[in-house]
Amino acid sequence: MIDSDAFICLRFSCSGDDQDLLIAALLDFDVEGFEQTDSELYAFIKNKDWDDSVALKIRKTLLEYGYSTIVSISSIAQQNWHAAWEQGIEPIQAGNFYIHPSWNHAEPQEEGLITIEIDPKMSFGTGHHESTRLLLSLLSEENRPFRSVLDIGTGTGIMSIAAAKMDASDILAIDNDRWSVSNAEENIHRNGVGRPITVKLGSLDAAGEGPFNLIMANINREILLSMLPRFRSLLSPGGRLLMAGLLISDEARMTDALTNNSFDVVKIRTEGEWWSVVAEQGR
Repeated sequence: MIDSDAFICLRFSCSGDDQDLLIAALLDFDVEGFEQTDSELYAFIKNKDWDDSVALKIRKTLLEYGYSTIVSISSIAQQNWHAAWEQGIEPIQAGNFYIHPSWNHAEPQEEGLITIEIDPKMSFGTGHHESTRLLLSLLSEENRPFRSVLDIGTGTGIMSIAAAKMDASDILAIDNDRWSVSNAEENIHRNGVGRPITVKLGSLDAAGEGPFNLIMANINREILLSMLPRFRSLLSPGGRLLMAGLLISDEARMTDALTNNSFDVVKIRTEGEWWSVVAEQGR
């Protein structure tokens, strides 16, 4: 009998920024937690969520990111990975935002920062990953008032909360993961910004017909490429598109795709191996 409370442990040989790249790649799977050492990354997936098809999909994903294989796959007993993972979440600054978990209220070193309290559970978006920091920084540089905002792949809800704290008046946050939707709703309530934000479970189709004058998306290259035509139709004239979850090596392909979809590249930001962009709908 398979122990449904046991975990499959995937071990990867990598270090530094490569571990962040792999973590981002594996977030599309049912990973319960990660453990990092100087030279290895461990990812834990529940036994009940693991089979040969999942293994094949992960191997294909690894190849897309330039890795050849998983070093080892083993089964281990149930442990509280989530509690251990939480202990590593510290306050962080991204642009004009100061993000901290509920269990750490350390004061920011700079004055005038916009404070966001995020309890991430296992949803993506704590500000600790470069792609989230990049998107928050780009948002903090936007001076225009945004009436209607779409946050696709909201994760913890961090980008919607940030937009609300910048006085956006109507925000739609969408995620296709029930856990993320629940976590986003909790964090929105925690930050007292529930009124302008609506959270929906679903795909980009849940956005309706728009129009939005700001769209924020922190996902990955292939999904963002597939969404560009829809983003174009959802944005109002002159609307802004903020995208992250991309690598520097994706720049040429993404800028070509933006041009082909009648977007003008306004601003580019990088951190480590990660790349982000602000684009504006062509008039």
